[in-house]
Amino acid sequence: MTEHDLGMMMLSYERSMWEEGKRGPLPCDGEKALNKMPKHTHSVMRALEKVGVGTAREVASECTAHLTTRQVAGVLMTLSRTSMVNKVDMTVRLYDPETQKIDNGGWLYEVAKPDEQPTAKEA
Repeated sequence: MTEHDLGMMMLSYERSMWEEGKRGPLPCDGEKALNKMPKHTHSVMRALEKVGVGTAREVASECTAHLTTRQVAGVLMTLSRTSMVNKVDMTVRLYDPETQKIDNGGWLYEVAKPDEQPTAKEA
């Protein structure tokens, strides 16, 4: 066994420890650091990509993970702090006189462009 083979075996072992959650991401695997997000976060990101630009309510209706609008709003706020999602605008608060219901305004979100998203070394 050469030194290169031993190094590759050790690296595969350390990667398996990372996948099991027993250690952090390896510095040489910079891109995998962003994949450490929970599964429901990935689901919210995919739903927002489907919607394009939308509120938390619209994203929650498209989301495959069964999350409430409030949970989706929390995930979107976290993603906006990490610059993976941009706040575009805010919707207007509406009042329907027939049903006497108020539809509160909400932030409109969009997925950040790849050049705006942080790299693993920045995260």
